Amino acid sequence: MAKTKRQIKLSKHQKRRIRAQRPLHRKFFLHPISVFLLLCVGVLLIGATLNATAAQITVNAKVAAAPITEPVDILSIQPILSDSTPLTTIPVSGGQEAIKVDQPQIVLRGVCPKNSYIKFYNNGLFAGATMCIGDPIFKIEIRLQPGLNSIIAQVYSLTDQAGPKSIPLLIYYQTSPSLSVAGQKLAPFYITSEFRFHGVRKGEPFDWPFEIIGQNPPYNLEISWGDKQHTRIVRPDSKNFTVSHVYAKPGGYNGYYPIKVRGVDAAGQAAFLQVMAVVASPTGVAVTSVEPPLFSNFPVIRTVGHWLKVAWPAYGIVMLMVVSFWLGERQEYLRLTMPKALRRRLS
Repeated sequence: MAKTKRQIKLSKHQKRRIRAQRPLHRKFFLHPISVFLLLCVGVLLIGATLNATAAQITVNAKVAAAPITEPVDILSIQPILSDSTPLTTIPVSGGQEAIKVDQPQIVLRGVCPKNSYIKFYNNGLFAGATMCIGDPIFKIEIRLQPGLNSIIAQVYSLTDQAGPKSIPLLIYYQTSPSLSVAGQKLAPFYITSEFRFHGVRKGEPFDWPFEIIGQNPPYNLEISWGDKQHTRIVRPDSKNFTVSHVYAKPGGYNGYYPIKVRGVDAAGQAAFLQVMAVVASPTGVAVTSVEPPLFSNFPVIRTVGHWLKVAWPAYGIVMLMVVSFWLGERQEYLRLTMPKALRRRLS
């Protein structure tokens, strides 16, 4: 027992001697206060990292709007190139009457439910979209097809819930003799799209897909973005294509930008489509509230997010140095306190 106690006392003596012989850098890094401060710095870095990560997360929440129960009411029809001559009607099949026009492009105006947008279909083909604004009212330009046009307006809430459809509006477009090449009637030319209501923030690209229906390429297209900017492109075929634009300001006309696409094919036939872009400010998004992360109320911590890429590697290097110093000292301690016979055997 005496030998065992002598060894324990010797071990404590060796510890004190090793600590007394530490170089200055080991004395600094292995001091209990230094270790405690390093642990505190680690906790602060973790809190700053959580705070910076939370600041980069945007949570978009979609809350369903109230269902729309009233349809769109079209009040006026005006051919764009026509004078003030009153419109007339002609009988069509089924005992109905259609409004007769002699211009291919018209402007529709009317009233609509609040907080909604409207899709228009002409003979089952998507013909344009616009917002319900103002009193609330709407205004849209639509390209007619030769002959009878059956225009239906479908109203939607701002969360894409469909409301009732309007009563079909019958318009008969009386054209001049059809254009032809070598005595053959030309295929019609239309521009359409798979419309969906979506918006972007200013400075972000706004992409929109379009579809050409026609057989007379090339197609010369001009896109008016509603912010006094225009894009001209030439499509060599009838394949679908996507256009992109960046808006510098949010809002536009009553909260949205009307986008108008005009085209002419190789035979001189014209096509037109109006859609819309909703552009918000950089903070104009729906964000759910979340609990702030640890230490987020400290202004110093909130401002060091961009230094984390440097702080974490530096902290890791310091911690590795401390661990290596401790392991080296531990190894030296074990070597000095082991029995001499075992030390000779290992050496």
